[in-house]
Amino acid sequence: MVPSAASPLRSFPFGERRKAAPMRRSLLPPLGLLAVVTMTLVIPVTGCGSSTPTRASSPNAVAGAKGLVAVLSPTVAVGSEGHGEIDAVLTNAGTADDVLVAVSVPDSFATGVTVVGAGDRRIPVPSGGLVVLSPSGSHIALDGVRAPATGSTVPVTFTFDRVGDIIVDATVR
Repeated sequence: MVPSAASPLRSFPFGERRKAAPMRRSLLPPLGLLAVVTMTLVIPVTGCGSSTPTRASSPNAVAGAKGLVAVLSPTVAVGSEGHGEIDAVLTNAGTADDVLVAVSVPDSFATGVTVVGAGDRRIPVPSGGLVVLSPSGSHIALDGVRAPATGSTVPVTFTFDRVGDIIVDATVR
């Protein structure tokens, strides 16, 4: 008797009949390989960052804001002979322009602060815009700076025409 195509029986030599065994594959070799690859990739990086100090602020971090005006990433650069500058980014998300009219620091840090703007010692901050305070443009100049430690912070008050005072801690670099 010859089995039909639909029959689960196969013909063997010597007239024996056996049921066809379903094909089985072991999942152990692929899972074992996956485990080895995973452990090879995971073990070297398990300690990364566990005791690494994190940065207190990131670039463009909001140091202070009032209304829709903000001061981002303020730093103090101290140069030679008691001169320095305050760098920051001023943003205005409002619908009305504002103007930086004054900046102050504690007398124990510097004896003079000068806002260097468009000729009248005022720095306009346009609505929906930003102003980068840097030596190549509008900036805040410091005189009589006492040698602060690098990494320390100094309270700085930015006074705006519309929103008033925004007090931030600027990092000394």
